[in-house]
Amino acid sequence: ALPICLSHIEAMVERDRLRKLAHWEKLHAQEQEDNLFHPKITVYAATLGATEGSSEVPNFNPASATVAQRALMPVSERLYADAFALEDRKVARERQRTQIATEERILSSQVRMNAETRKRPESSQPTIEDSLLVRHEHLKAASAAKANHLKAIEDRQRKPLINPVSDAI
Repeated sequence: ALPICLSHIEAMVERDRLRKLAHWEKLHAQEQEDNLFHPKITVYAATLGATEGSSEVPNFNPASATVAQRALMPVSERLYADAFALEDRKVARERQRTQIATEERILSSQVRMNAETRKRPESSQPTIEDSLLVRHEHLKAASAAKANHLKAIEDRQRKPLINPVSDAI
């Protein structure tokens, strides 16, 4: 039997395939070098100044960590702790606002009394503050009545009243 040998054309095709394979491997290796993951962090995270460490202490609260403990925490834990502390401050501010609003509402609904009005008998003259409060309540009631009257007039303009006698005419 004749030994198997490649013809000249087949040899050229095989060399071309090998050359393309080597070229592809070279491009792939270059692409692997170029596409290595190079994480970029924000300036804020970079200035936190932590080295790799762990905070695997049981019952460890990152939000209340000291400066020394924060230096040992990974950046991700410190960022989480900062976000958690910020959210806690927002919740505390909102709770304080609602508490102040509730107290103001309670105080505004109570009768205001000072030391002089407590000592006086009820039949004596009202204080200036009491008379101003009464006047304010009267003005609020008059304003509400006027608003209701204007609303009624406006409603009548949109839906005029029909005289029931007009049908008989």
